[in-house]
Amino acid sequence: MVVMNTPERIDPVSLDGVYDVAEEGTPLGEMVREAVGVIDRGLDIHGLDKLSISFNGGKDCTVLLHLLAAVLRRRTLNGLGFGPNCPDQDTVVADGAVVSPSHSNITLSSPLKLTTSLPFTSLPHPPIRSVYVLCPSPFDAVEEFVEASVTAYGLRLVRVEGNMKVALQSYLDTSEGQGVEAVLVGTRRNDPHGAKLDFLQHCDPGWPQLLRVHPIINWSYGQVWEYLRHPKLQVPYCYLYDEGYTSLGSTYNTFRNPALQVLRPGQAPVWKPAYALEDGSLERAGRGNGAGLEKRTGGEAPVVSGVASKENGDTTFTKEGPKVMLESGSNGIVTTNGIKATDGGEGARPRTGVAI
Repeated sequence: MVVMNTPERIDPVSLDGVYDVAEEGTPLGEMVREAVGVIDRGLDIHGLDKLSISFNGGKDCTVLLHLLAAVLRRRTLNGLGFGPNCPDQDTVVADGAVVSPSHSNITLSSPLKLTTSLPFTSLPHPPIRSVYVLCPSPFDAVEEFVEASVTAYGLRLVRVEGNMKVALQSYLDTSEGQGVEAVLVGTRRNDPHGAKLDFLQHCDPGWPQLLRVHPIINWSYGQVWEYLRHPKLQVPYCYLYDEGYTSLGSTYNTFRNPALQVLRPGQAPVWKPAYALEDGSLERAGRGNGAGLEKRTGGEAPVVSGVASKENGDTTFTKEGPKVMLESGSNGIVTTNGIKATDGGEGARPRTGVAI
């Protein structure tokens, strides 16, 4: 069957294809089977209502979100529910640490019943709790892709600012973050601080008490792109990756990867897409130190300072403290702890150039 994904709609054929890829007997298939198993384990321990996913629009967490949606769909088809499901066990040992399964005080909407006439615009699972830790001055294209993903995957997305430690605590302090015990993270081994991580790992002492779940920790850079572009999956991703960016962060320190630059005599340089990078160790070659804090949105811009925020679709800068904003995949305006939140439904308008 033909996969009919768009930035705002995920075809269940694409999600079912995840399990086809897992059975292909290839290195990617092995990684997919491994990741699916880790996600299933996280659901069995904590349940979907106590599980969140860290999502910032990057390629790795885009893979992870698609995998999670596939697992949720398969569990629905098989009547397994969304956990927790730990029969005859009071505790589960994960990487040497005791993890106690808990019972949720939060009631999520009942899962929709699958029928043969289910439109591909609907994903039959409760909203996915998710947190977006904002960097200073994010790319507009990334923001637009995140908004499209809120609609496509049915996310309950909370945006938080600050360093990771502060941002995670800010998230847990919101009504949307209350009760979250585990966070799915798209970290891989070649990421900073990723070399020694396990599939399941508690945050360090002094950090918010969360279990970090790393389903794609063993994936290579090439396997990420093989997954996103697999004919059976065709996962939508941020179009900046087609313009020479291989690792996305702040506009202050993120540049096109020089390893992808193509120079021709007498012509302006062009860049190959991220999936053309042959040496995965050069993935972050386009990340600078941010000297001068030069904000870039496709061209040069004046030097700016402060903390980036979004108002009326434009990027502004402020010295205020952390802000929290919730986006919902459902219609209507919602609030969290009295903070106005934006609707990620029909109001989300991604650029048409988002890659498929």
